[in-house]
Amino acid sequence: MNEWRFGFQRNWLDSNCEACPRAPGTMASFGIKNLVPVVPPSEGYPYFGMVNFDPIGDTNNRPLTSPDMQEKYSDNLTWIHGRHSVVVGADVQFWQVLRMYTDGYAHGEIDYSGEFSGLAGEIPGVTGVSDLADLLLGFPTDATRQVGLLPFNQVGGGFWSFYGQDNIKISRNLSVNIGLRWEYRRPSVDKRDNLITLVPTGAKFSGPGNATLVTPEPDAQNDALCTTPFYSYLLTSDGRCLIASSAQRAALGFTGRTRQSLLFPDYRDFAPRIGLSWAPLSSDRLVFHGGYGIFYDLPIFNQMHFGVIDPVHSPTGSYFTAFGAPPPLTNGVPTMTDNVFAAGGIPPLIDQVIGLFENDHSKTPRVQEWSIGFESQFSKDWGLELDYIGNNGRRLSDLHIFGNQPEPGVGPLQPRRPYPDFGPLLDSSFDAKSNYNSLQAKVTKRFSYGLTLLASYTWQKALDDNEGDEGFIAGSGNFAPQDDNDLDAFYGLSAYSAAQRLVFSYIYQLPVGSGRRFLNQGGVANQILGGWQVSGITSFQSGFPFSVGAPDYSNTGSLNPFPDRTCNGNNGPKTTAEWYNINCFTTTFLSQALAAGEPRFGDAGRNILIGPGLKNWDLSLMKYFQLSERFKLQFRGEFYNAFNTPPLGLPGSFVGSPLNGVIGSAGSPRDIQFGLKLLF
Repeated sequence: MNEWRFGFQRNWLDSNCEACPRAPGTMASFGIKNLVPVVPPSEGYPYFGMVNFDPIGDTNNRPLTSPDMQEKYSDNLTWIHGRHSVVVGADVQFWQVLRMYTDGYAHGEIDYSGEFSGLAGEIPGVTGVSDLADLLLGFPTDATRQVGLLPFNQVGGGFWSFYGQDNIKISRNLSVNIGLRWEYRRPSVDKRDNLITLVPTGAKFSGPGNATLVTPEPDAQNDALCTTPFYSYLLTSDGRCLIASSAQRAALGFTGRTRQSLLFPDYRDFAPRIGLSWAPLSSDRLVFHGGYGIFYDLPIFNQMHFGVIDPVHSPTGSYFTAFGAPPPLTNGVPTMTDNVFAAGGIPPLIDQVIGLFENDHSKTPRVQEWSIGFESQFSKDWGLELDYIGNNGRRLSDLHIFGNQPEPGVGPLQPRRPYPDFGPLLDSSFDAKSNYNSLQAKVTKRFSYGLTLLASYTWQKALDDNEGDEGFIAGSGNFAPQDDNDLDAFYGLSAYSAAQRLVFSYIYQLPVGSGRRFLNQGGVANQILGGWQVSGITSFQSGFPFSVGAPDYSNTGSLNPFPDRTCNGNNGPKTTAEWYNINCFTTTFLSQALAAGEPRFGDAGRNILIGPGLKNWDLSLMKYFQLSERFKLQFRGEFYNAFNTPPLGLPGSFVGSPLNGVIGSAGSPRDIQFGLKLLF
């Protein structure tokens, strides 16, 4: 790897832009050339992001304006005949969303990873502060800004469900439930055809020309995009148009309403389900139950806002750097914060973030659910329930932030992208999966002898390869896979997967005082010692999983790179100063691979470490004082986290950071409150 160093410093808040207005609080006042609001309401504070420090400025893509309207029609018919109880019905909904806005990068987003100040990891011990140094010096890793903005006007959408169910009383102690639903998600269309999607026409990484953009524009308007000078940025450097012609679009299957919606309808969402209940004894003191069903989720409406950063209607410019290389040049000088957008105009598609309206072959997320278990009243006041519960999710939405990620290599990112005619892509595919299995037990004691109790225990494991379309579990750091082209490698524990959880809920009337076992008398002693009631909720839980991060030695623009793992790591000191064994994770070999011209991804997996568990006691103490026949005084003492064992946050987990392994946050400490209430 070439080594380079710089010895000058420049304040990114200063600028020589003579024409920029200097009104305080405006985007232009930051002195970043061409960073101005696309429309007046988009004025705001630019977003400056870092790896180890909290960001500065307004978050992007917010607020979302989505004035939706919905009509709903539903009805059921019930028919009871002999042993059968049949229900059939329908639920039909029509929806539209007019003038939907979300400002994608409207204020501009500029990110700093520390790769320049840290010389791509060659300087040891600076990973934790090099991102701040890059910001102060003015050398961004990437940057994005909105260039144009048009609203969505979605009409004609629908959720249609038709169902039937039969509850059959086969015998006195056996009942079976059988049902079937058919669901259809009717895609919406945009009133002004402000949509776009990308369709592969060849295999990934097969070279230029292996994908094209499809619009819903009428034929003549669509074909004019490739000949109108204003849209010259839709052409490649060798003159190819990246918008499918009307003939090519039809050949790809986009005809009729599919041409308008850019989505192929799916009419195969059938959802069968079956359940049974069996009481083998002559009483209902023991009941077995079980069931299975297929369920479909609603479409991801959040995806619709991706279309407001499409290159035809709302272009968005982007800037990315290659890891280990010096900043690229803009107008002959190194690219810094103040000139990162200096190119101006609408950039070619390789320099745009392209938001796609869902995916042309989108599917409705499907989850299979099943359970089997029994309930038993094993004594007069005690009951036991034991269940195995599981589910399996397929065709789940996988949000690509950002898709079209390059494969590992040296030099510029663009030639190594799966579809090299395009820059980063923001869309969803429907190939994520999840799996959940649990053993759940519950013991219940009805109120007797002054005590009622509910104890529940769960032993479970949840796995997935995606944490959903809307962000990620706070602290897990898994908002994107390490390699967007290999989702299977991201399969691991779900961010919310706590292996075990035990909870006790109880109310106990102390056996002291009038009418109780001890000190069964009135007078002053009863007023002081009698009639007290203790209640509470006691919880014990295993810790949540988390991942270890590292710089992007793969040189792919990865948003969530991992280091190499040399040992387990969970056998750490388990202290707030070092929760896990930080010596089990290294970037040494990744750095050597990059220097040798053969960069690769780290082999540490997702959510392979377990964070601190939970021990919490919430207690309450209560007593009534009978002041007179009419007046009664209630005293309450409430002790939240009574033994002051606040849940610890997840530790820092970035290789080279001074906070690596350090726990710097915790939940609520002990909270005590007292109250008096007069009742009359």
